[in-house]
Amino acid sequence: MSKLMIKSVMAFVTMFCLCFGLVSSVSAAEHPLMKKEAGAMSSTMDVTKPAESKLQRALTGSESLIEAQKATPEEHADKHADPNYICPMHPQVQQGEPGGCPICGMDLVLKEAGAAMGDGLPVVSVSASTAQSMGVRIGKVRKRNLARSIKTVGYVRYDEDKLHHLHANAAGWVKNSKVRALGEKVEASQRLASYYSPQIYTAQEDYLTALRASGERQRQTDVLTRLRVMEIPDNIIRSLEQDAKITPYIPVVAPISGVVTKIGAQDGTYVSPSDVMYSIADLSTVWVIVDVFPEQMSWVKKGARASMTIDALPEQKWSGRVDYVYPELNAKTRTAQVRLIFKNEDNLLKPNMFANVKITNRPATGILAIPREALIPTGDGYRVVKVTEENHYKPVEVTVGIRTEKTVQILEGLEKDDEVVLSGQFLIDSESNLQASFQRMSN
Repeated sequence: MSKLMIKSVMAFVTMFCLCFGLVSSVSAAEHPLMKKEAGAMSSTMDVTKPAESKLQRALTGSESLIEAQKATPEEHADKHADPNYICPMHPQVQQGEPGGCPICGMDLVLKEAGAAMGDGLPVVSVSASTAQSMGVRIGKVRKRNLARSIKTVGYVRYDEDKLHHLHANAAGWVKNSKVRALGEKVEASQRLASYYSPQIYTAQEDYLTALRASGERQRQTDVLTRLRVMEIPDNIIRSLEQDAKITPYIPVVAPISGVVTKIGAQDGTYVSPSDVMYSIADLSTVWVIVDVFPEQMSWVKKGARASMTIDALPEQKWSGRVDYVYPELNAKTRTAQVRLIFKNEDNLLKPNMFANVKITNRPATGILAIPREALIPTGDGYRVVKVTEENHYKPVEVTVGIRTEKTVQILEGLEKDDEVVLSGQFLIDSESNLQASFQRMSN
């Protein structure tokens, strides 16, 4: 049993050396221990030759013993030094002649030897049939007019320029309050309440005394000025001058038409000049406060057009404009606030409604741009796949500017009329990165 094992081992070693040219076939045939085993091993190899798979033949360095013996040393070195044809999807499948990939069936493509590494990623060659199978589409870099628009969301607010707060002009007590609920609609000059103020009452008495004294012209002027500073209505002053009648309860009237948003005065309430008796908002126009990102602030200018829709009123659409850009960012959201103004003649817009807003600025003209679908996001920027010549593609770094829904501005990296890949670019970019990795390893 031990002699048989020794003979088998020696036969395997001898055949291994034959395959790599370490011993001659004559010396092996004349070996006293291998005369019998050589014939058996030779017949075994003849049987296993047809089982050599197509995949193994396609891999670098894989070929039959007979093919290796027929080739000269120079031919053998050229065949295995740098295979010329490679599968785009399985780069491990390489060979020195055209053919098909045994894994996926794709046609092998010609590998460009010596692609420059100092100028970005390598150029990738893709045959026309393969490009068609990948769904490759090409587009051109053109100059366009880009409408810089921003889609954002916000909330409806009262127009604070039309929000009025009513204060008592002197300390006193409220009487006969007419408005008792928030949200009530009031008209301009409508009486809201009355109040009694000892200070106003005393000023009316002083004015009557001055009027009765014919020589007190200066005093009359001083007291009248005091009444006007306290905003005593003209009809009460005329009543003093014509009828010598004091009005103890001063009326509180609405200065504008609108809705009552705050009530600080009820019957019997003591009020002072610092207290807000009523707040009234005119809803004929409203503000909408929206947030924009810092990089979009340069697009937003005062007077820019804006359109708005409300989820609760999908059939309605409002047009407005940018009224003000706030000078600081929100500390929590890191966004800038923009104030828009919209007309609300039908009073459909209510404060605190959620709004979808689109801000459109003047279009930028003569902008070098490409379709947005051509962009390949990377960790530190963007790339596009540029067509260098027919069936040859190269990923290049680009710097982008204005971005819209379908178009993006190119600041650096491309020129007018350059061709870029619009679909299928991710596969080409991956192949170029893979080739670059192989080149780095070989270097």
